[in-house]
Amino acid sequence: MKRTAAILLVGTWIGLSACCNPVVADELAGSHPSTFSATGTIIAKDKAGLTLKRGDYFVASYMTKVIIDDKPFRLVSLPIPCKARIEYTVKKKAQRKVATLIKVLEIPDGAKAGWPKPIPQ
Repeated sequence: MKRTAAILLVGTWIGLSACCNPVVADELAGSHPSTFSATGTIIAKDKAGLTLKRGDYFVASYMTKVIIDDKPFRLVSLPIPCKARIEYTVKKKAQRKVATLIKVLEIPDGAKAGWPKPIPQ
């Protein structure tokens, strides 16, 4: 009984010291990351991410949801340039903006889907 209490006490102390020290803890275990959104014109994309006209860069992958006219699409099908709302989370450790949802608002004439030439690695 004493050993179990000691293990719980040490485990609690380790957990508290990790969550109170921002250098050690990235986010609290079990917490949901904060979601932000940005609206702008996407002017470039590659297999690693997207760039907005004002210079913001968002990490994106094949798992990122892309919605055009309320229908799901893949990242490769995202037309460039286009006006979109990007929902993202911020990875605190690396200070990266990771796109979770891209909702296309407007597609101008001349926008093209696919990857730019040459195909990114």
